[in-house]
Amino acid sequence: MVEKVESIDEIVRAAKLRTLHKDVFRIYFESKQIVDLLYRGLPRVVIRFLAAKAMIAFPGGLYGFLAFFAFLMLAILKLLTIYHKVLTPIA
Repeated sequence: MVEKVESIDEIVRAAKLRTLHKDVFRIYFESKQIVDLLYRGLPRVVIRFLAAKAMIAFPGGLYGFLAFFAFLMLAILKLLTIYHKVLTPIA
């Protein structure tokens, strides 16, 4: 459990750095370790049930979930674009 807390600390530390675009893969793998910790000990059937329940619980069912996911990805891409424009020196 202590090693997972260190993972969260590393994610926060990497988010504060100005070289976030270089650390994206490291942040992904650290986040995956945290998710694996949450699902540890659960049978695969339960995990699949929870994933399916999350997808169909949205208004509009699976289409609502896909629309929410697309909106979330667009928001993240917009944030990364703004972040990149701020950090890129004007040539």
